[in-house]
Amino acid sequence: MCRLFPHVPPPPLPGSPADPPPPPPAEGLAQLNSNDYLILASTFHSIHAIASRISPVPGSSGVETIEADTFKMTCLQTPTGAFSFI
Repeated sequence: MCRLFPHVPPPPLPGSPADPPPPPPAEGLAQLNSNDYLILASTFHSIHAIASRISPVPGSSGVETIEADTFKMTCLQTPTGAFSFI
């Protein structure tokens, strides 16, 4: 028997041991849902892209980190252009 595609196991189910629970929210703050995380990531990406275009410094990579009292958000960009937000 010949297979054209390798077997890829299905992703883990939500709540399984491979999917760690999100950290508890800080006191007085609401828990974020997945849509909130998408909104934050897209807003940060937009700020990052605009800042890299309007920066007076040639070759600037834009905003890389946003820090507040309750969180720190960092944008990592690979040489291929993929973004990761931590």
